[in-house]
Amino acid sequence: MAVRLKLSSEANQLEEAGIGSGDGSLDGYRDRALIDEYALADVGLIVRMGIMIGTSEATFAPQDGATRAQAAAVLIRTLRELGMID
Repeated sequence: MAVRLKLSSEANQLEEAGIGSGDGSLDGYRDRALIDEYALADVGLIVRMGIMIGTSEATFAPQDGATRAQAAAVLIRTLRELGMID
């Protein structure tokens, strides 16, 4: 889901506006190694933006499916980050 969010033109615009890239924000997740290499930078961006925060402070759960509630939370956070809702 994080990679798909990153691919949106709005997320690209946020990155260009200074959010940056890299995966340093993932260091606290014990399951960081389970995130596919191609997705690390995108997941890192989405985490730094506060759009995805993991299932706990130490677990991102990259191979778990997202529940409807998690998907709704990600959508709401994305729209807020983009200034489309309050």
